[in-house]
Amino acid sequence: MHPAIYEHLPFFAGLLIFINWAIATIIFRKISVDYLDKKLGLETDNSGRRIMSWAVDIVAEDIKQRRGSTNYLPIHHLRPKDIKLAWYFQISSLLFFVLAFLTFYFGE
Repeated sequence: MHPAIYEHLPFFAGLLIFINWAIATIIFRKISVDYLDKKLGLETDNSGRRIMSWAVDIVAEDIKQRRGSTNYLPIHHLRPKDIKLAWYFQISSLLFFVLAFLTFYFGE
């Protein structure tokens, strides 16, 4: 590889993480959040306020169930792909916000 490509590697890594986060947000919103809103009879808004709250709730319930805890509230309308998409969205969000913090803190 040409040595000049290494100068732009952080930029391309950040761009890739941003695109990954954007795709995760869109997919989770369109597949899981809209489905759960429809199943629970909630009015779908376009502001996106429920995306993070649904992801946190789904991941927290999944962790409680995997631990074998008996005091969790079962969410009957969850599909296996909703759990996977919630984890994907949470991990993508974590990577994106850690990268943003590192860029702000260590940026030139």
